[in-house]
Parts: sequence; structure tokens; C-alpha cells
Amino acid sequence: MVVEQLFLRVSERARQTEFSFWGHGDAKLVRGSGLFVPKTGVATNHHFNPTDADTLFRFSGGLYSLELMASLVGRKQLVSLWNIALEVPSGVFDTSIANNKAIFYNWSSQTCSYVMSVEDRFGHGYQVADPSDAEGGL
Repeated sequence: MVVEQLFLRVSERARQTEFSFWGHGDAKLVRGSGLFVPKTGVATNHHFNPTDADTLFRFSGGLYSLELMASLVGRKQLVSLWNIALEVPSGVFDTSIANNKAIFYNWSSQTCSYVMSVEDRFGHGYQVADPSDAEGGL
């Protein structure tokens, strides 16, 4: 198979968005497109980001559906490769982006499900820049 494009469809209640900027790789991130998948498969890390940089998709408390979709060469219909529901606990991000919090979902072979943990990530935070604060450009 040849994968033309992968994207992640994220739904929560009435909200739905697609994280369609796809990249893959382990040591070096490569922009995704035209990935050949042999019978033995491909094992690599995949990264999905929204293409609309002007709109921030905020994860608030609630149940989310994540569906991995693929466009395959030779097929007219999209293919659903994987679907899972994950709970985001209320209050983790409050009303702003908490740059010191991260939610991790790790697979548990005992329960055959993902186990969530909320962790403090001091020193690894991200800030959302306000363009009006720029002094003379970059």
C-alpha cells in the first residue's frame, strides 16, 4: 500500500477538527506523504498538527473520539485505520493553556486499555505569543 495522507480526526460533543499536518520519523521528522507500507508494516513515530494556525483547538474536560484516517493510492474512499475514545479530566488546563501540564496515555497490558496520568512539566513549557507584543519583528 502507498499512503498518500494520514490525518487525525478529533471529536468532542459537537466540536470536530482534523489534525491534517502529518509528519513521521524517529530521529528526523519528515513531512508525511507517499509513504510505502510493505507487508511487514512500518514502525515509526507519527505527529499530527492542525493546518489552521489561526484557530487553537483547546482540550477541555470531556470525552474525545480520535480516529486515524488514511487516503490510500488507488482508493477513492478514505479508510478509517484506528478509533479510540479518551477522557480528558476537567480542570487540568482551566481556561488557559497550562504550559506546565501534560496528559499522558500509556498502554496497560493488564487492563488492555490506556491509563491516563497528569504530570507537571516544569521547564518544558510553551508560551503562546501575542503578535502585538513584538518589538521590531522576530
